[in-house]
Amino acid sequence: MKLKKYINYLTIACLLIVISGCAKQDEWLEAKNQKSLVVPETLADYQAILDDYNTIIEHNTIAGLLGTDNYFLTQNVFNTLSQVQRNLYTWDKIVWDTDRSVDWENSYKIVEYTNIVIDGLSKMENKSSSEYKFILGQAYFLRAMAFYNLAQIFCKPYAASSASTDLGIPLRTTSDVNILFERATVSETYTRIIGDAETAADLLPEYIVSINRASKIAAHALLSKAYLLKAEYAQAALYADQVLKAKSSLMDFNSRLADLNTTYRFPASGRDNPEIIFFGNGYGYSAIVPGPAAPAFVDTLLMNSYAEHDLRKNFFYITDQASGYKRFCGTYSGTGALFSGLATNEILLIRAECRSRAGNISGAIADLNLLLKNRISRDVFTPITSIENVLKTILSERRKELPFTANIRWEDLRRLNLDNSTAISTSRRLENVQYDLLPNDPKYVLPIPNNEIQLSGLIQNPR
Repeated sequence: MKLKKYINYLTIACLLIVISGCAKQDEWLEAKNQKSLVVPETLADYQAILDDYNTIIEHNTIAGLLGTDNYFLTQNVFNTLSQVQRNLYTWDKIVWDTDRSVDWENSYKIVEYTNIVIDGLSKMENKSSSEYKFILGQAYFLRAMAFYNLAQIFCKPYAASSASTDLGIPLRTTSDVNILFERATVSETYTRIIGDAETAADLLPEYIVSINRASKIAAHALLSKAYLLKAEYAQAALYADQVLKAKSSLMDFNSRLADLNTTYRFPASGRDNPEIIFFGNGYGYSAIVPGPAAPAFVDTLLMNSYAEHDLRKNFFYITDQASGYKRFCGTYSGTGALFSGLATNEILLIRAECRSRAGNISGAIADLNLLLKNRISRDVFTPITSIENVLKTILSERRKELPFTANIRWEDLRRLNLDNSTAISTSRRLENVQYDLLPNDPKYVLPIPNNEIQLSGLIQNPR
């Protein structure tokens, strides 16, 4: 991707203009901005790049959520939305209302930041310090996350039979914006995601204080997610198990940490939430923002799937008094943004699914019980001893536990549609017009923005 049309690559200051946070970063920027050419020089400089909260934490793509079956919009609300959101909601052939896509650009901005760090660190003489390895590991992890998020909306879901020929994304691995990258295959895309995450895991410490920085646990969580989407369940379970051995804490919804008296139910910015492994927020789509006045109503079938004493009905949702429908407010961001990071609840459900698919039914049920005893009112919770269809139950729990987290529901629809036994057709109706999204529809892959087609000659996704 040719970024120099948007970013003046001669000055890293332009890339770092939105860095905020500790005084040390501000002092670094103040000193560097006095120069005509700003070039990071020290380990602190490179860490400052990765600590750009606005770019790294706040701008994760959640475009896939707009196309899911977990919510619906009234006609009046639909009419107030941006054209892009209306297009995503109705699965229109055209998505972007201009030649650009903020989802593409924000994700590749993260890629550019990480490449600057990786390239810069490679030129430093002392490569053996723990600080050097920590910063380099963060860069590889964040690049893997950015590629992962891009793959979920701009290329087909991973199918072993066609991954070597299906088109993936451009895998930019250099900060030199003059080098153009063609689209890799889906297979190559996932190989790069996994390779970067493995490199990160080798470099990062297992435990760190800040949930805004990557750890070995976070890298293993990402690997578990990537292998799940590849349907390599043994590997997904392996990494999920490593995560949960190091960090297995769950929030007990019977406790006071989850608070019905607060707008968003959970601690702001993920602080003190024992489940969060790596923090991130989704960006850009007002239709699905959480809160008491959220534009979207929660799908009634989803709401009806919660048991009577399931505490998630109260902690995740609030009732609209006029209509009786539910709005989502229980985001782990604890703010008016949707959580898009990594947390133990998701990883536990990945392990449960993989155990189920491997025939380890007792292990899968144990994982379900571990989750549900923290979600069901303790006065009535009874451990599950047997289930007729364990996999179906686990997939249902994924939907109930992670309804508006990152692009997870979108990712699940895409991967489950590859199997006829779990395929799902989705429909919407507006002004007596019905819109349908059938399993494996090309519209499960969003179009690449036209400016990238024009600048880099990329092959467009069919719609």
